[in-house]
Amino acid sequence: MRKSIFFGFLFLLLFCSLFLWQDVVELLGEEPRRAIIALEMQMTGDYLVPRINGMEYYNKPPLFNWIMASFFTMTGSAEEWVVRMPSLAGWILMTVLLYFVVRRHLGKEAALLSALFTLTAADVYFYAAVFSGEIDLFYSLIVFAQVIALFWFHQQKKLFWMFAVSYALAGLGFLTKGFPSAAFQVLTLLGMAIIYKKWRWLFTWQHVAGILCFLLPAGIYYYLYSQEADHAKYLFNLVKEASQRSGLESNPPDLFLNIIKFPADIIKVLLPWSLLMVFFIQKQFKRILLSNELLTFAVIFLIFNLPVYWLTGELRNRYLYMFVPFFMVIIAYFYLSYNGQFPKFRQWTDTIFSVFICIIPLLFLVPLFLPQTRSIPFYWVKSIILFAAGVASVVFYFYRWNDLRIYTVVMGMILLRVGINVFYLPAYQLNDKFVYYEKVSHEITSITGSEKIYFAGTTQQLDPQLRIGKSPLLTLHFVIPEYIPFQLTYYIERNTGEVLRFTSEPEAGIYCIGRESFFDRAKCQELYRYYDRRAKENFLLVRINP
Repeated sequence: MRKSIFFGFLFLLLFCSLFLWQDVVELLGEEPRRAIIALEMQMTGDYLVPRINGMEYYNKPPLFNWIMASFFTMTGSAEEWVVRMPSLAGWILMTVLLYFVVRRHLGKEAALLSALFTLTAADVYFYAAVFSGEIDLFYSLIVFAQVIALFWFHQQKKLFWMFAVSYALAGLGFLTKGFPSAAFQVLTLLGMAIIYKKWRWLFTWQHVAGILCFLLPAGIYYYLYSQEADHAKYLFNLVKEASQRSGLESNPPDLFLNIIKFPADIIKVLLPWSLLMVFFIQKQFKRILLSNELLTFAVIFLIFNLPVYWLTGELRNRYLYMFVPFFMVIIAYFYLSYNGQFPKFRQWTDTIFSVFICIIPLLFLVPLFLPQTRSIPFYWVKSIILFAAGVASVVFYFYRWNDLRIYTVVMGMILLRVGINVFYLPAYQLNDKFVYYEKVSHEITSITGSEKIYFAGTTQQLDPQLRIGKSPLLTLHFVIPEYIPFQLTYYIERNTGEVLRFTSEPEAGIYCIGRESFFDRAKCQELYRYYDRRAKENFLLVRINP
């Protein structure tokens, strides 16, 4: 009964830590870019051609934007919490799928621990799940479902469904992020063919049918796209994006640096649970992996797909999120099965986690002494409550239920995230010098009222090349607007309900926002200005003289 109460409180707090406080900080990073495309789709009714400021956007296919736009429609809002919901819901759904797959093959406790480790991996839990308006968590769901479909139907010996479902999901992945989904499919199938010695699979009608399931959604979309816009540029840019990430275009110094630091990046993404990987160095590791079909498949996926990201000069931690559940399955299984059998390894993990769980209560006292948190309502009450919760975790860790120690560490991670939500996010919103776009946009739209606003500026002429190393293969010409902060566009469009269209030749009588250096002061009236710290230049709201 007491354990049921503990787990009930753990999951309630986990849910609150993930889904509350989603609207405290304005959109950051890639979040406003994704939101703008979805907003402009909804405003114009054109869901085929992704656009930003009314101009074609070539970097990503539209599926994630369709999902986000549907959330805007269902909720009747385009506020921050709605922007962040699709990816966060996708990550949760992926974890639920992980739980059911692992429970069938490794048991209930391994499934529970794998899911909790996945949800609380530090890089995801403290960053990606906070600023979840980016695409990567949602894309991880698509990739995980695609890959696990290969395993699931392979186990059931249903060859047609193995190919059809996985390729169809790869097609959805292609419509989400482009060519990486095709790479995951090809490399995972290659690994299965080698390890399972099933090369014959690749030459069956079922495989051909699966490929058609991939080509059909992608082909239909790009045919329809070609009726409205330049599909050659779109596909070129998707190939360019994939090529840059694969290492084909990486400079040797960048490539060498990433090869050296990649293992550290993996450990960082998986923290604190990567500390349990010390179990991997014991002699029975390989034999144990090969003794279970799910563990073997997880290793196949990791071995055959990780090198794509290892051998590149352009890596972001968020590109690794789809690997997290596969690592966590292995880590959770080894911890549960062999923690008691290797005293030295257990002593190592117990020492690390003991220090961690003891530090947590002290961290919650820090806001009492920081000037940045003084403006947070009842900050001292919140600090004391979290401190008491941290002390309770210490008591449970050392004096109650030794068999639940690892879950107490999970609880410590959840409390840390609650502390971030309660103290760091409000303080960041109030004090960070780069968080001001919502306020600026509100002041701009209060001046223009119901009048339409344009983004005025110069165009940039780009001639990107597909390369292998320094050898060019293909070049195309692109014309794009000069940089404007995506946050500014997002908040103006959200406030006005209209597209902030780009123009390089503003007409008389219209309101325009743009860089001070663009405007001829004799031909316009300045109405508002602010200094943009990202662009490092003044931006003006002007009205062009009649």
